[in-house]
Amino acid sequence: MEPRLTEIEFDEIIANLENLQEEITPEIEEEIRACAKKVTEAADPKFTYMMLPIYDREISGCPIEGNDIGEFLATSNQALLFAATLGNEVEEMLLGNGEDARAEAIMNACARAAIENVVGNFENDFAKAASYQGLFLTDRFCPGNGDMPAGEHQRICDILYTTKRIGLDIADAEDLTPRSWMSAIIGISEIPQR
Repeated sequence: MEPRLTEIEFDEIIANLENLQEEITPEIEEEIRACAKKVTEAADPKFTYMMLPIYDREISGCPIEGNDIGEFLATSNQALLFAATLGNEVEEMLLGNGEDARAEAIMNACARAAIENVVGNFENDFAKAASYQGLFLTDRFCPGNGDMPAGEHQRICDILYTTKRIGLDIADAEDLTPRSWMSAIIGISEIPQR
């Protein structure tokens, strides 16, 4: 499986613009489309993943904080841990927009829509491959969901050696809100998710 960034959905970008306090005028729409193009051109998507067995609702070798993840994986016999990134150039673009609030909001929304696109493509490809073996995937569960602390992004990245494998190092990140990267857990089961 190769990482793929296909066309970023305009509606997905708009959904990520919750901090924009303005009406989307034709001028802003043009700015959004230009930004999406910049992100797409700058992106160098990469991902890494690992499948680990699940015993008694716990991921072997990966103690995750929180009780919700155990419930989430209740019918799964394996966990798919993964991380993806759009690359350093997109991250640098995100850091360079601090003076213009609207430009920063648009850039964040475009990057979040782009990483969602990369991850969605990965999930679809993986689900298709799993289906040939009679297996099903659960939804994605990200740190910060339920009672799993956002700090668990770091644990997942450490287990996956993301710094070495895909150049994703969040060890010094002050804000663990994924914008140009994502880490998550998906359950793999012989039973379709309800």
